[in-house]
Amino acid sequence: MKSALRRIFGSTYIKVAFGGVVAACGIVAGVYIGFALTGTPSYTLNLDDPSLVRAPEPKPPEDYFPTFEAGDLFPWAEYQDELGAVGTFEDLLKGQRSVLLFVHPGCEPCHELLYRWSAWSGMNLAPDIQVVLCVGLALDEADDDTRAMIDGYQSVFVDRTALRESYNLKVWPTTICVDEYGLITALQVGFRGVFSQEIARNLR
Repeated sequence: MKSALRRIFGSTYIKVAFGGVVAACGIVAGVYIGFALTGTPSYTLNLDDPSLVRAPEPKPPEDYFPTFEAGDLFPWAEYQDELGAVGTFEDLLKGQRSVLLFVHPGCEPCHELLYRWSAWSGMNLAPDIQVVLCVGLALDEADDDTRAMIDGYQSVFVDRTALRESYNLKVWPTTICVDEYGLITALQVGFRGVFSQEIARNLR
């Protein structure tokens, strides 16, 4: 009798343990679902599962991060404005605190970021901060979807390939805060439904 009970409870324990492992794998898979233009995850939260909203944020692999970090001078790369004029970030960022939102119209998490941003910034953004959408397209590639995405924002068009090759900026979206001297104060790679504490702190 005792032997039979042990077999039953032992079998039940194994099933429960196995179920726990499967559930854990499902949660991890959900957290890591996302979209990056490189074909790799962008650490975007699976928003279909509300239970994951408070899940610990996974740390992206080191090679997902740009070669610059907080404390570095933001690269003086070139861009095109909406009229086709060429400028540099050195001039754009000079003398003004800024937040740069690197987005692409074909990136679903980028749309999610902008949706969240419109609600969050209205209540939290300091009035002296310049907001710039950095669109990963050539100006002549911009279509109606792109125009709809950038409507209402100060926007510039950047060379996605050059940013990846020169600075390893390859995960979209990426959010970067810069102070009035052009120094990076916070950086968030990807988007999982919320802005990081560092980003929020630097935008108030």
